[in-house]
Amino acid sequence: MSANIIDRYNRLKTDGMVLKDQGGYDLSRGELNPEIFEEFSGLVLECSSPSIWEPFAGHTGRSRTQDFASSIPGLELVSFDIEPCDERVIKADSTKDGPGKLVGGVFFHPPYYGSSKMSNNEGELSYLEDEVKYKEALSKAVEMAKMSVEPGGVVCAIGRDYRNAGSRIRMDLWMAEMFGSLLGLFVLAGSLAILGPLV
Repeated sequence: MSANIIDRYNRLKTDGMVLKDQGGYDLSRGELNPEIFEEFSGLVLECSSPSIWEPFAGHTGRSRTQDFASSIPGLELVSFDIEPCDERVIKADSTKDGPGKLVGGVFFHPPYYGSSKMSNNEGELSYLEDEVKYKEALSKAVEMAKMSVEPGGVVCAIGRDYRNAGSRIRMDLWMAEMFGSLLGLFVLAGSLAILGPLV
């Protein structure tokens, strides 16, 4: 990983806005702090295309991001998942398919490496036990995200520092490295969520 990416990431952690953790979600089920999406939506509403692509909507039940987006006039949310439980989420593999148009923002929160199996679909990222294969599959979704965001749009990539099978996994740094300087927004989500520009 380049020193430049780590420097930008460390600046962000120092200068970024810390979001409140209101609870009400379960990280072990792949759920995220809803405050992150709410803050990100406000930024996307300032883009020329007030639309968000969510490549990994999750399949643990009703989509909370769809619930929130539907309450905001003028905001469009296109959610994908490989095995959706919510009829508002499109069944699609985000390592192969994008939203089919440019969007103002991409809300990127994939299944974490080493997480419990999220579905029975053979394209499910959580099935990949080899770290190299997981990163290769994830990088395909990252490239799709980069191609989908409009000039001046923003990306919200969520990753945290965690442990899996006794090893430290730096999902936060993987995201910073994969998106690199193209990130208009980087979010670290764990016990804290940090929003801020990567410049």
